[in-house]
Amino acid sequence: MNLLFDISSLAVQFMFVVNIHLLLNLIYKSTKLKKITYILLLPLYTAASAVSIFIDPPFPSGLICVLGVYGLLFLIILSSHWNRRIMAGYVTLLYLLADSVISTLFTLLAQSLPLELDDTDVDHMNKAVSLSLNIGFLVLLLYLRGKHKNTIRYSVKLLPAKTYVLLAVSMLLLGCLSTVSLDPSKLPESYSQTIMNALILLSILSSLVVMVFMLMNCISKFYFESTSQLLNKQVKLQLDHYSRIDQLNKEVREFRHDYRNHMVCLHTLLNSGKTEEALEYLCSITDHTVRSLRSFHTGNSVADAILSDKFNTARVSGCDMEFTGAISDRISAFDICTILSNALDNSIEACQRCGDDVEKKISVNCSVDGNIQLIQVKNPSVGGQVTGKTSKADKENHGFGLYNIKRTVTAMEGRVTIPTTSPEFVLQLEFMIPEEAPGAEKETQ
Repeated sequence: MNLLFDISSLAVQFMFVVNIHLLLNLIYKSTKLKKITYILLLPLYTAASAVSIFIDPPFPSGLICVLGVYGLLFLIILSSHWNRRIMAGYVTLLYLLADSVISTLFTLLAQSLPLELDDTDVDHMNKAVSLSLNIGFLVLLLYLRGKHKNTIRYSVKLLPAKTYVLLAVSMLLLGCLSTVSLDPSKLPESYSQTIMNALILLSILSSLVVMVFMLMNCISKFYFESTSQLLNKQVKLQLDHYSRIDQLNKEVREFRHDYRNHMVCLHTLLNSGKTEEALEYLCSITDHTVRSLRSFHTGNSVADAILSDKFNTARVSGCDMEFTGAISDRISAFDICTILSNALDNSIEACQRCGDDVEKKISVNCSVDGNIQLIQVKNPSVGGQVTGKTSKADKENHGFGLYNIKRTVTAMEGRVTIPTTSPEFVLQLEFMIPEEAPGAEKETQ
């Protein structure tokens, strides 16, 4: 039986490596364990773990062996995540502390129950709990990597540095408290073991609750700040749109004022048989008045403002942009701003990365089918196979912007599909149009 639990302890040591490595991959980009880890560090880590578990040398050799095991664990993680070495060390420390605290929590619960458990039983239970927790965390990591990695990476970027410091300090304090709680000789004599365990248990639970609420508060704070920034961006887009309309009207009035003079010049050139000069003069007039500014008429004023703004941005970057169709005015300004701004920003960035031999053209095709809004955005792409999923390059180009689009469309009972990524990236959106326009309910009241 002891051999079985010793083997499970060795398995836990290996799961530390796997889980911490996968956790760092979940937070950042995918990274593989390096060759030095397989050739040198893992055999040393295995040998040190086996000595610590199976032989269990006495103090101080046992302490040196344990420190060596965890030192090698840090080296394994840092060797494969050297570019993120500070975060890698932080995550490793936090993971080990969390495993220790949770295992101690279960041990305290067992000691508080009316069960006859000796030190060997408690030690075996600790090993079983730690193994179960690590297996469960491994399954959770694999699920999160496939479903929610963008959400987690976005949330990690939102958290301020002081939150990481406070979390580490809290876990260190909990780790020290957990260690003291398992050593009866360090407990005050005026308190019984059961009462002390109950107090420590309440302290641990309270600290965990405070940390959870702290993290939720930070995430909520930065979410609303991001929302506020998006609303400010929307207002600025509309103001710029109205400013461009005013400028266009001004240029039309100036053109009307000079209309007679232009006609006289054209008449003179044509009478003189200078047809080519007349055509060049006519093109210069139309290029100044018609092509200098472009307005869009989608049926949604916010979408008009966004398209006008992105059209000018695209033109500065050497890209062309065209729009066909209609966008419902019942879609909220916040939602249409999130969708169109992110989609067009991604498309413009993709065009900028294309070579001069590629036609840099962005196409936006929209249509309304009953209560369904359809939006398709196309732009040239420089890499990847024609698949139903985004290529690695396009994942970088369409990262968090695409995530925000998916989140918004999903909230409107819609779906996002990417039928092709190369040589053209195509983004197709389909979602329900609200029954009432934003603010309509307030107006009726």
